[in-house]
Amino acid sequence: MIRAGKGRKPRTIFVGQKSRKALRKYLRIRNDIHLALWVTDDQTERLTYYGLKSMIVRRSRSAGVETPALHAFRRQFALSC
Repeated sequence: MIRAGKGRKPRTIFVGQKSRKALRKYLRIRNDIHLALWVTDDQTERLTYYGLKSMIVRRSRSAGVETPALHAFRRQFALSC
């Protein structure tokens, strides 16, 4: 459940089996009680748009590929469903 999606409306999303397995593993190794799914490295606050963008920039540079727009991930997900 996305509590505050576009227009601050709650949304229900569906997650595939592999993603559920990966999310469960991620949540087991987290040692905080933060309500947000994705949090900063120090686990004190939720990951922001700019924090995610920074992460993607670092990863794309280390992979030697062009940095994708964040919306490209959403668009690809929508097209693949």
